[in-house]
Amino acid sequence: GLGRNVTMREVMLSSRDAIPKKFKDKPLIEALVRITLARSFEASGESKIALEDFEKCLALREKNLGNRHVDTIQARLALANIYE
Repeated sequence: GLGRNVTMREVMLSSRDAIPKKFKDKPLIEALVRITLARSFEASGESKIALEDFEKCLALREKNLGNRHVDTIQARLALANIYE
């Protein structure tokens, strides 16, 4: 584990590193986890990390749901908002 004196940032980074293996065959769950973490990183001022996860979420949703699905559009909007 991460130990007792761990920061929230360390927990989020550790979780992020585990995503590809943990959700290997579940791309839509991976996308949901990524967008959730991305929002948390964005809220904590970690825009660069958030951007990476928003992009990965969008790619997964485009591939698995198509461009017109509401979840794909939501991911695209979240990604666009980070550039504001």
